[in-house]
Amino acid sequence: MLRTLIALALIAATGTAARAETLNSFRRAHGLPALHHSGPLQAMAQRHARSMAARHSMDHADFFTARGRAGARAENVAAGCASESCVMALWAESSGHRENMLLPDIHSYGLASAAGGGTHYWCLVLGR
Repeated sequence: MLRTLIALALIAATGTAARAETLNSFRRAHGLPALHHSGPLQAMAQRHARSMAARHSMDHADFFTARGRAGARAENVAAGCASESCVMALWAESSGHRENMLLPDIHSYGLASAAGGGTHYWCLVLGR
């Protein structure tokens, strides 16, 4: 799984995959309104990105029991990208992640990354 995501990240970085510079530019390009940055969702995303980096593991651990219960509606995670534009392009090429980024009934987000073991881990938390 991690190798697949890293391969997709390399494709995205070369420009052959659809580019999505930021979450809000991606949403606007698909006719959806921009999301507002949320401090609480940002804190959730940062905690999970740091947790994945510390464990060297990309996962959705505790999403439904912690972040979901605290108001998050969806979560995207990734590993291997060094920039926001890279991770957005990676998620744009994955049907489930893309679907999360294009949810029409969300209004806010938090996005964070953390490095561990030479790898960047990303977490996007989306909510109402």
